[in-house]
Amino acid sequence: MASDTDEKEDTIATEDIKLEGAQEVDPNAMAAAQEGAAEREAAYRAVLVSARDWVPVQLDGADGGSATAPTSTPAHIPGALDVQVDSTTITRWKERRGGELERMIATGAVALLDAKWVIRLARQDGRFKPRQALPDEAFLSLTQVQAATAGLELPVVCVSHPWLQPEHPDPHGHNLQTLARALEALLEDELLCNGTAGVFYDFSSMHQKCRRANGSAGDEIIGFDPSLRGGVGRYASEQALFTQALHDVSVLFSHPHTHVWKLTELPPDYDHELQYKQSGNRAPYEERGWCFCEQLLAEMMKSGYLVLDLGKIGSWVNFWDMQSVCSDVRRAPMLPSRVAAELQNKSFTNGRDRPIVARIYAEGFAKRWGEVEEIDYSYLDWGDMEARLLGDVLRKIRAPNLKKISLSLNSIGPEGTVALAEGVKGLKGLQALVLDRNEIGAEGAIGFAKRMKNMKALQYLNLDGNEIGPEGALALTRAIKGLRELELLNLVANQIDDEAKRMLKERLPAGLEMKV
Repeated sequence: MASDTDEKEDTIATEDIKLEGAQEVDPNAMAAAQEGAAEREAAYRAVLVSARDWVPVQLDGADGGSATAPTSTPAHIPGALDVQVDSTTITRWKERRGGELERMIATGAVALLDAKWVIRLARQDGRFKPRQALPDEAFLSLTQVQAATAGLELPVVCVSHPWLQPEHPDPHGHNLQTLARALEALLEDELLCNGTAGVFYDFSSMHQKCRRANGSAGDEIIGFDPSLRGGVGRYASEQALFTQALHDVSVLFSHPHTHVWKLTELPPDYDHELQYKQSGNRAPYEERGWCFCEQLLAEMMKSGYLVLDLGKIGSWVNFWDMQSVCSDVRRAPMLPSRVAAELQNKSFTNGRDRPIVARIYAEGFAKRWGEVEEIDYSYLDWGDMEARLLGDVLRKIRAPNLKKISLSLNSIGPEGTVALAEGVKGLKGLQALVLDRNEIGAEGAIGFAKRMKNMKALQYLNLDGNEIGPEGALALTRAIKGLRELELLNLVANQIDDEAKRMLKERLPAGLEMKV
């Protein structure tokens, strides 16, 4: 994603000019789109324990439109058709928490592209355009998105991509071709979507500064092309919806049931001055600030197959084959303050976006950790570094609903185990902790045991296959005496000899089951 907040535009009076491209919009839409700022702030601060970890920048008012943009002109709202949605499909939509997306689509803050339309555009060798310049048939209505809900996840794909030029993210259709190929595979799988899917592509899903002086929408962002300067940019009504959409980015990318696809490969001719202007932000995907934020949001709570790197795209037979090829390394979650610091070293076309991006991450972080009941970071080959990052997050947040943490089949050693225990001990509602098949060892078990006394709600602890030995096992049994809720302790496959097993059973509190 890119922003155009640094545009230097010449402006002209527009009051007596007939403005094109405006459609009628629900008069309550703008007000609804701007609601909730106080609630977001309160929820955000409620999750983070220390003020040092807050990122206080507000998004409201960011990226302003033209100073002379008329205030009363309706915003561009796609005229997509409503369809009937049966009760079974609506139930699926609700079970997958589709309600989180309803306001942003219904108010017009975000417009989702029709995946079928994107595929047709690629086949015709077309190009993406700003949202205001696209026809109604490019978009899906809320009911059309709901009707596409199938068995497993929401039929929504969020595209994370580096803008290849400041005025247009993909001027020659390089990324469009890759995206369309992946969408074809998705649409063929009836478990993932029913007929089509909604695509969030920022340039075409959010209101852009593309309006000329007469209000018509151009094919690129104005301000970078001298011939287009002096345009309206966005109407004030579109600016209000754009500001709301900035908040919605964190919801879309962090949602546990949306797909996030990363377009990480730059075009092979990207350095050719006749193909791409040699200006603006030309850093690779991993060094882009917006992309860094989007992938961290995506990896926070989702199942691994929902986050794909299309830069690894190869040949495949179906979506699941594509998923195997394009699966990516999953990073440990980071505190907002750490991400804000990391963003100082990331590349932006517009440096004023840096605090905005930090705040977007912070809002997504607060929302997801404030509501999450179970997190699963199993099978990720995480080591001590990732465990330390996770432990730091858990130590500095309030996660009142978090009941289960799974970290099976990783490579977490003693140091990471202790760091994780430091974080876990403050989670008052945690009931289950699954750490089987790691590399905890006796040292890690002893360090963990020293921090167990505050885990009062813990009911299930699985340390199967960690080579903790007799010394580590005995330390754990001494520590669990005060944990009255603990029902099951799994110490199978931990190199515990028969004599140690006998001692463990003798010291076992009444009512506690232990597997050795």
